[in-house]
Amino acid sequence: MTIVSLLLSERNTQSPIRDPKDLYLLTLAETIDAAYIVSGDKDLLELQQHKQTKIVKLADFRNMMQ
Repeated sequence: MTIVSLLLSERNTQSPIRDPKDLYLLTLAETIDAAYIVSGDKDLLELQQHKQTKIVKLADFRNMMQ
């Protein structure tokens, strides 16, 4: 039996947002091709858009849907 191990060095990648805890939302939106993320999170709202997904406040989303 042979055991192979692979070590990967961390890359210095810069997060598109200040709070890396919010990255899962961007990843999820990408995965499901979400049109919108509706949020009150300032870091997310500052982005305004991530790839094809627009990031908006609830009030703005309501106005768009009327």
